[in-house]
Amino acid sequence: MARHRGKARRFAVISGGALLVVALGVGGAYAAMTGGMARPPAAAGSSTTSSPSASSSSSSSSTTPASTGTPSGQASTGTSSTPGSASSSTTSANADATAAAALATCVTTVRAQQSLATAAAASARDWRLHTDAQRKFDSGTFTVQQTKAQWAASKARGPADLAAWTRAVAAVDRVKGGCAGLATATAGSPAEGAAKKCTARTAALSKVAAAGAVVHRQWAAHLTMMAHKEHTAEAAYLERWAAMVEDAGPALATYRGAAAALARAPACATVPSG
Repeated sequence: MARHRGKARRFAVISGGALLVVALGVGGAYAAMTGGMARPPAAAGSSTTSSPSASSSSSSSSTTPASTGTPSGQASTGTSSTPGSASSSTTSANADATAAAALATCVTTVRAQQSLATAAAASARDWRLHTDAQRKFDSGTFTVQQTKAQWAASKARGPADLAAWTRAVAAVDRVKGGCAGLATATAGSPAEGAAKKCTARTAALSKVAAAGAVVHRQWAAHLTMMAHKEHTAEAAYLERWAAMVEDAGPALATYRGAAAALARAPACATVPSG
């Protein structure tokens, strides 16, 4: 029995050892199997774990410069374009202001020229009436009384004509050349249209002034002649007077043409504000 017990114990031990070996074997096999089966997930897990990191790294390395570059580029563009735009606006505003100032200067000149044209019209009116009275008398249209009446009326306005002309000439001299370069100064500006009108009018006024000056000189000369009539021989006086009447015709005709052109010329004014 003792032997059998000893055998039984040994068997049990052996059996236990065998079981342990079997268990270890089975466990190792299972571990090997599970290890083999788990490896892909582990690799996947490792890949998954490292992928966000790599992706994050890749994303940060690829997107960061792009995102940094784009706003930076945009900011740079905005920064460079804004001053340029402001500078362009300032330049345009300055150009418009210069054009407006040039137009205003021309308008001042035109107003002075207009006063001279008015003075020329007065001298032309009275010189025409004075010489026309002689022509009408010579043609038999006027009587002696009518002729003398028209002479007296025109002669009475003579001093006022002389004074008005002198004042107007002085006014023009103070602002002479105010329209020079106006076309260049206003080109492409809001004042360009008004400037063209002023340029046309100042040209017409200049022609009136030139023609009116001839007429006025003739009229002024005859007024002086009449003032000294008592000191002049009658024959010499009448001869000179006849020559004046003859010369007045072409001068008055030229003036009438210039005055008619002025009547057709556009008005000159500054550009309305607002």
